[in-house]
Parts: sequence; C-alpha cells; structure tokens
Amino acid sequence: MIEVTEATFGETVIKAKVPVLLKMYSDGCPPCRRIQPLLDRMEANLHGQVLFAKMNVESNQWLASYLRIGGVPTLIVFIDGCEEGRLVGIHSEDKILAALGQEKFPEGDLFK
Repeated sequence: MIEVTEATFGETVIKAKVPVLLKMYSDGCPPCRRIQPLLDRMEANLHGQVLFAKMNVESNQWLASYLRIGGVPTLIVFIDGCEEGRLVGIHSEDKILAALGQEKFPEGDLFK
C-alpha cells in the first residue's frame, strides 16, 4: 500500500491510470489497524487492477479537511481523478469491492 501525502496526492491518486482505493487513517485508530489485513489481501488479489493507497489524516490535515474526512478509517474510491465512492468505518470485502465496481466471483475461472 502506497503512503500518500498532500505533496504526492495529485500525481499518485488524481493522475492514476487505474481506480484508487485511498484509506484515510490515523496512527491511534484501532479500527484503522483492524481493517488493514483485509485491505492487504484485497491488494494482493487485485494487483494491477486497483491502486491501494493510504494517507495519515494527522500528517495531512489540510487535504483531510478538503476531502471532508469526518472519521477514520474512511475509504475513498477515485476513478479517473474523481471521487466515485466513500465508506466510513469497517466494511466487508464484498462492500468494498462493490464500491470499487469490482465483482466477486466464486473460486476458479468462470470462463473456462
């Protein structure tokens, strides 16, 4: 997961060629730590299809305010530089995939 700052947000998130899932977090947030293993698994499964990034709201207060972050963790989906979805708190993999516009298929290749 790429660490994004106010200085790198435009290049990393806005100009990304693939959808971006941006996790807004703080170091002292237990739910932020609890959701991380799920996001790590999703990142491995969606490698190359979705860019997983994170931003510390305490270190990037101006951008957190601009993005109207009211609580953490907040997951924001950006597609073609525009916010397309937002989830606040801990959510299931299915709900995060739905926000990303991804479908969850059963094990195996459906098209064999």
